[in-house]
Amino acid sequence: MPTFEVLEGSSDFTPGDRDLARRHAGTSGTPSYLWTGHLDANKDPLTVLEAFSLAAPRLPEARLWCCFAKAPLLEAVRRRVAADTVLANRVTLLGFRPHVELEQYFRAADFFVQMSHREGSGYAVIEALACGTTPLVSDIAPLRRVVGSAGSLTPVGDAAALADAMVNWAGRDASELRRAARARFDDQLTFDTIGRDLRQAYESMAFAG
Repeated sequence: MPTFEVLEGSSDFTPGDRDLARRHAGTSGTPSYLWTGHLDANKDPLTVLEAFSLAAPRLPEARLWCCFAKAPLLEAVRRRVAADTVLANRVTLLGFRPHVELEQYFRAADFFVQMSHREGSGYAVIEALACGTTPLVSDIAPLRRVVGSAGSLTPVGDAAALADAMVNWAGRDASELRRAARARFDDQLTFDTIGRDLRQAYESMAFAG
């Protein structure tokens, strides 16, 4: 049976001035990393925290900002942050933020980090790219489709690999990364692209019949 890889949706988020966004969001860091998503086993925040802890000695001005809604692992996350001096000083648990506000957080960040075990399309990654924010995420099929070469894909659950990605990508030209992230969105992730892919799928099935 034919299988078609088509995104479920896109985003109307846009790039903006990073410094202005940081003033609105109240975030900082060189670089600044953003996490959004539930604090649950699938999103795997503990691996991200371990990765940041491993990367932090090589990135002395880095900060990690975490927005989340459902949080079954919140206490475990709090304990992990409190137990590590680096995390306690440089990780901020922002909690829930309305979706309309997330655009400013994405614009303010240099990198979006997440270590999902499973995703449908990965809306948060799409939103990051729409804002010109480079994703450093897990190497799973849906995120390969979304990210392409505009970010890093690391094995699920591999904190050391994610830490290396955090450090390596932080050494690249920031303006070029932001340009490449938005270019990926414009080329592959817009509503027009989804419509084109759906039409091709429908036409393929119709002609096959």
